[in-house]
Amino acid sequence: MRNSSSNLTISKNAQPVTSKKGQLLNEIEVKWSPPRLRLIQWFYNLPIRQKQLIGLFASEVISIVGLVGVGAYLIVRGGRNQLVNQAKSELAVTEIHYNIKINQMGFGFRGQSDNAAIIELAHAYHEGREIDRDLEESTIQILKNELRARDIEYATLVGADLKIVANANLNRKGEYFNPNQLVEIALETGEQIKTSEQIDWPELAAESPSYLRELAPGSPVLIRYTVTPVKHPETREPIAVLVSGDIVDRKNAIVQLTLKTLDGGYSAVYLRDRNSQEFRLSTSAKQANPNSSQSARAAVYSEYLLDYELPSHHLLEQAIESELPVPVTERVKLAETYYTIAAKALYNHQGEAIAVLVRGTPELALEALTEESLFFQGTIACLALAVDILLAIVLGITITRPIKRLQEATQSFSQGNLQARSPVMSRDEVGSLAKNFNSMARRILKAFEQIKQHTESQAELNAELLEEIQYRQAVEDALRKSQRDLELAKQTAESANGAKSEFLANMSHELRTPLNGILGYAQILERNPQVMQEHGQAVSVIYQCGSHLLTLINDVLDLSKIEARKLELVEDEVDFPRFLQGIVDLFHVRAQSQNLRLNYQLKTELPAIAIVDEKRLRQVLINLLGNAVKFTDTGSVTFTVEVLSYGELAQIRFAIADTGVGMSEKQIEKIFVPFEQVGEQAKKSQGTGLGLPISRQIVQLMGSDIEVSSILGEGSVFQFILNLDYDNVQTMPLQHGTPSHIIGYEGDRRQIWVISSEFCNFEDERLCQRPSFLQDLLDSLGFSTVVSETSEQGLSQVHNIDLVMFDTEMSPETIQEQIVQLRSQEGWATMPMLIALESSQSLAPDIVEEMENTGAITQPIILEQFFAEIQRLLQLEWVYDETSDIETGDRHSQALADKMMMPSAEILNYLLHLSQQGNLKQIIREVDALATADPNLQPFVTQVRELAQNFEEDQLIALLTQS
Repeated sequence: MRNSSSNLTISKNAQPVTSKKGQLLNEIEVKWSPPRLRLIQWFYNLPIRQKQLIGLFASEVISIVGLVGVGAYLIVRGGRNQLVNQAKSELAVTEIHYNIKINQMGFGFRGQSDNAAIIELAHAYHEGREIDRDLEESTIQILKNELRARDIEYATLVGADLKIVANANLNRKGEYFNPNQLVEIALETGEQIKTSEQIDWPELAAESPSYLRELAPGSPVLIRYTVTPVKHPETREPIAVLVSGDIVDRKNAIVQLTLKTLDGGYSAVYLRDRNSQEFRLSTSAKQANPNSSQSARAAVYSEYLLDYELPSHHLLEQAIESELPVPVTERVKLAETYYTIAAKALYNHQGEAIAVLVRGTPELALEALTEESLFFQGTIACLALAVDILLAIVLGITITRPIKRLQEATQSFSQGNLQARSPVMSRDEVGSLAKNFNSMARRILKAFEQIKQHTESQAELNAELLEEIQYRQAVEDALRKSQRDLELAKQTAESANGAKSEFLANMSHELRTPLNGILGYAQILERNPQVMQEHGQAVSVIYQCGSHLLTLINDVLDLSKIEARKLELVEDEVDFPRFLQGIVDLFHVRAQSQNLRLNYQLKTELPAIAIVDEKRLRQVLINLLGNAVKFTDTGSVTFTVEVLSYGELAQIRFAIADTGVGMSEKQIEKIFVPFEQVGEQAKKSQGTGLGLPISRQIVQLMGSDIEVSSILGEGSVFQFILNLDYDNVQTMPLQHGTPSHIIGYEGDRRQIWVISSEFCNFEDERLCQRPSFLQDLLDSLGFSTVVSETSEQGLSQVHNIDLVMFDTEMSPETIQEQIVQLRSQEGWATMPMLIALESSQSLAPDIVEEMENTGAITQPIILEQFFAEIQRLLQLEWVYDETSDIETGDRHSQALADKMMMPSAEILNYLLHLSQQGNLKQIIREVDALATADPNLQPFVTQVRELAQNFEEDQLIALLTQS
């Protein structure tokens, strides 16, 4: 058990057992632990001194190994990169030495191409004249002189017929001579050619220079050629070619010059046999017996190893196969010494790689630098280890000994000696730990004494704590009860809000049913010239009263929708300039009747088409303009529209400024509260207090807010900014007529089927006007109408129907189902259909898009919308009564233009009192009496009577106040 103690865990919950010898032992629980954990536990169990030594030596060894390894790696890598770059640079020098002879031949033979004797001989041969023997001998001598001067093997003059005219070696006159088609190319281009070419042995043997004896028979040879054209003395056309050739094989001077220039190393030229595709050494030289004690330059002037081949041709293959004209490199061992070899392909005139230039740079300097660096780093590492050993000894004396003293004191204290203290031997962390231990021991001793004193009072504290717990439990019970009451109140409020919304929706329906008949017949009567002539004013009053009631219903419904978060925007394309102008036109007459200037300002060009909820934006602008006119007695109302920026959206600012009564800060805080009204009592009676709250909620739903600035007694400014989608297209031209002027349509008589599920909504059947209104309206236009309560009842009775209209209270989903059912009938697939819905209902846009030839209008029915949908669905052309145009604003303008005589102040105050009470009938009787008493008051009486009959209470109060 002792030998494996590091692998065992002894449980503290030991049970006594008796061994075979009768000794009492503890039962142990043996658990296996992984070797890694055992190693960590072994290190934990070591004394601190040993931990210090192991930690110091381990960190030092890691640091030394890392430093030496990284340093050696960086030195070797940097040296290798430097050697690669050096080898590439030296290869460039080798290439320069290789090309020196070609450039010399090219320069010399370019001069000889201008030699008079050579030109004369070439000219005579080209013209077929007899060759002068002396001229021929002179030319041959010139060529031989070039051989000796240039130390080359070939010097030949070839005619335009590719036959030798004269040459410096054996007499080959008249033989065909066109090595690798170079002569032919030079004659065609007229330019000198300098190139390296591979020539087969038979062609070399025919020339038979003395140098060929040193070469291996039958093997191809690498030759450096220059081919220089000789031109006609007058026409400057090539008539002959001078060919010079220098054999590279066995030319040790090519590589020795490189070794002399670059202080040794290895240099070679390899030829690639075009037939066998194998490499053959043309010439090479390597520094002989280089060593560290002998400088590279000393080796140059000693012997060279000639014709020394590389152990492998792998690098040569890479140079040939390389697609880029850059050197390739490789590390190769030559005669016990490593070289960095760089190789580059040589190309012939046709662009074929035929040979490889090789340059090897010895790595002796890099090896010496690496050895020296490693020796230096090893010396530094040994010194560091020695310092670590000394530091470990010092740490053992200064750290381990105080810790051991502290350990003895703590062990004595834990065994019950509360008076045990540790000596403080230093002021470092161990000394501070000893001081803290001593202080802790004193506090523990003192704490024992205090515990004894506090034991007696603990019972009292426990009792107080129990009372506190009971009190908090009571508070928590009360809080939970409050939360339940609050949740119940919330549910009650939500139920009441839902009941209110349901009540308002039901009341809206009950009010709209008779209102549909009122407005419908009012619009029909307006289309009757005879009725308008006799009772036009009464019909207008009926329509205006119905419209005012409809506005109140819509305001209450809108408020209900806003509170229930059910108000939604329905955006569509709007002719924006016409839309704004129409709103301004609504207030011109009203402003003129109050002697106000209504200014409409456009600071920038407007988009022709805007994508917006036309109904809601009109509701907001009419409300703001109406309030401005209502609360302005003198001065002006300015409606400003400005496009701030055009981008993906048009940022448009709407501002309504007036010179009216203004508001204080407290009043501004109240104007957006539902049913709250501020200002004079006379003007409070003219509204419900819902306009501004609803307008603000609509603007917020559009992503903006209404900003208000006002000065009491000076006026107010209401403005908001909308970001609208737009389209810069031309607006549609105005129609030449209005719905009140439509008297029929062109073409054959059309038949319309009206499906109305509620013929009567009142106990008195005389009030059941809903189907009759539509029948009368359509019949007056020349349509034939059929009315039924359901589609099932009328389907078997109708024939040749052109349009189906749903004037019903069914839900939009039910209507959609009936439309689908009707269109499933044979011949009804494309039947046009029109749906009349209450404003609280709406068909989803996707439903309308999916159902072709389907339109929707709101109730009560507005003729403009109704006629526009019928025209679209039936493709009609309306017939208008062009003689019935009535300019409604002329009477107001004329009345204002006349200079009116006013009654006395007492009468004006009495009339103002009646108008504030809403007693319009009494006002009409009073002003009629005034007209009888004093005919000069007729203009005043006419204007007051018209305002009273049209229920324009705000304008009437403004007129009486101003007067």
